[in-house]
Amino acid sequence: MDRLKVVRSVKPYYFYLICEGLKKYEVGKDMPKNSDWDRTVELYCSKDMQSFKRIPEECREKYRKYLGKVGARFVCDDIINLGKEYAYARKDKRFYDILQNSCLTVEWLQKYAPKGDAVAWHIKDLAVYVEPKPTHDFKKPCIDKYGYCPTCRVGGEIIPESEAEFYRMGEDCRTEWYCVNWLRKPPQTWCYVEREQI
Repeated sequence: MDRLKVVRSVKPYYFYLICEGLKKYEVGKDMPKNSDWDRTVELYCSKDMQSFKRIPEECREKYRKYLGKVGARFVCDDIINLGKEYAYARKDKRFYDILQNSCLTVEWLQKYAPKGDAVAWHIKDLAVYVEPKPTHDFKKPCIDKYGYCPTCRVGGEIIPESEAEFYRMGEDCRTEWYCVNWLRKPPQTWCYVEREQI
């Protein structure tokens, strides 16, 4: 399988905190486990207007263009299981450092993940896009184990020339298949996408 990356969805206020370098961990309830993940995370900024209004007024215009788009990328070099490793420990300095760098409180964490299943994704090498990208710029992993587009439920057909030319060519016509399994809507939390070929 080709190497994968992840598109992760965050609320606008958290997107702002991450892009301003104030939030160095993003907390969630699960994490990627596929060994083909290359540790790249594309950051999607949701359209949550209530969260957007938490951004300081003087910064809102700067961040408005990112609503509903992928606006940044980072490398996740570490994922810390806060429940398993720290059990929401009130006396552990590293636990508090992680929470502080997540811009969260113990009370918020206990309410969000009372079963102790919270994990913190470390944000490294952040790059904010000057022009945000739409979700349909990202291709989801192949769902056909043989990679044979004609039999795939999301496959597509390219006719390289005009339809009239296609019919004139008859049996000599050659068609190419391409994948149309693009990310059409943002993930609830995160999802895998294919890494671009270089």
